Amino acid sequence: MAKNVPVILLILIMLFSCSGNPNSTADSGKEPDKTVVSDPFAVEGNEEIKLEGLESGKLYVIYASSKTASRTLDARQGTGDGSRIALNYIGNDTYTFILPEGCTEITFPAADIGLENGGEYRVGEVNTADIAFSDGSDGISIGEGVSEPIYAKEDGSEVYEAFFSIDVSTIPDPSRFVVTEVLTHSGSGGVSHNFTFVDESGKAIEELAGRSILDLLGYETVYIRLYMEVEYSEGDMVDTLYLSSPEEIPESGSIEISNPGTYMIGPSSIDKYLVVEKSFSSANGLGVFINNVNARYCDDGKHFNGVFPIAITDTGVILNIPKHSRAIMFDYDGATAPVHLEAADGEYPIGTIEMEEKTFTVPEGCRLFPVLPAEEYLGVTISMDSDIGAFCRIGICNSDQIGYGIDSIDSGESLSLSPGRSPDYLFFVNPDGKACTFTLAIE
Repeated sequence: MAKNVPVILLILIMLFSCSGNPNSTADSGKEPDKTVVSDPFAVEGNEEIKLEGLESGKLYVIYASSKTASRTLDARQGTGDGSRIALNYIGNDTYTFILPEGCTEITFPAADIGLENGGEYRVGEVNTADIAFSDGSDGISIGEGVSEPIYAKEDGSEVYEAFFSIDVSTIPDPSRFVVTEVLTHSGSGGVSHNFTFVDESGKAIEELAGRSILDLLGYETVYIRLYMEVEYSEGDMVDTLYLSSPEEIPESGSIEISNPGTYMIGPSSIDKYLVVEKSFSSANGLGVFINNVNARYCDDGKHFNGVFPIAITDTGVILNIPKHSRAIMFDYDGATAPVHLEAADGEYPIGTIEMEEKTFTVPEGCRLFPVLPAEEYLGVTISMDSDIGAFCRIGICNSDQIGYGIDSIDSGESLSLSPGRSPDYLFFVNPDGKACTFTLAIE
């Protein structure tokens, strides 16, 4: 039987009056700038969920939270009669739908949003912010200090989300542009974030992967859903998207990279160094290269492994660029700096590690010691011990090569990866450049 209790009846009233909404219509007298989200509803048994009192033509979002092991289903196709409306899966256990003209309700089994007995869900009404890009310099942002969370989970994690409508005619070259995603933070923390191109019905546009070089010719308007979940943070976490055309770093000669920007490197049959000709006073001399630069293939946006800092010199930072048969690109959000490419001649050696415990010797004056896994090691635990006060930075990639992450462990600590994730690279940061040893273990 369909679930049809008073708390769901006239859901719009509930949406705009829930205590978790500081920007409600009732409070401000104007349309909110973000998705307005309900309190959670519990799922009892394998019931059907019925939402009533909705408006046709408006975009709604369902946020599912499973309390038991269940499988998130793909979007199903509806008949358009109000009882079989299509639910569009857009990631993060989130579904969108729009009711056709004349419909004010939707009914669907809880299993259609991956929920079983004990799960819960929230319902949100989307407000789309219109934004025109004469260039990508201003960007679009969500996060702490910029916007309010749309809701908080039981564990204290805060969820941020916004939908942006983009007029394609305002993009200088819509046939060739990229989205540069920049996460800024004033302290350490745990966060997951992503963005998705969706159409006017809230359905993900499959041909716009978002991480590759994109072609929007033929589109008049597209929408970007920007999502971020902050698990914890010691300072503000902000996720920003910029739209721009990528610039290629030539095989010879130097160019300047600047913030925000995405830069291409053409195919190469040999390993190379990307030499950044600038000293940084932050992050122990690494500057923004302490973070993952999101290296990926230009054509499909899939992650490209092994692009990371391998040396800190008196004049700058050296990044490893493995050989590659297709053009790659990376993001940059630091101070303007000249860069150039050089053939990798072994001047900056890189250690390797298998599923083992291995000790590395760091010579005097070496402030960064890089290590590459010998192959993909999914779901492993990585540990580090050192005879000095230092830390290890770990790049993380997913088995499908979509997305990336980064984390750190101090001496005596471990990091356990989920089954679908593996270490991309590791580097030991030795701030004082003292001769020392450190031991890595992958198990």
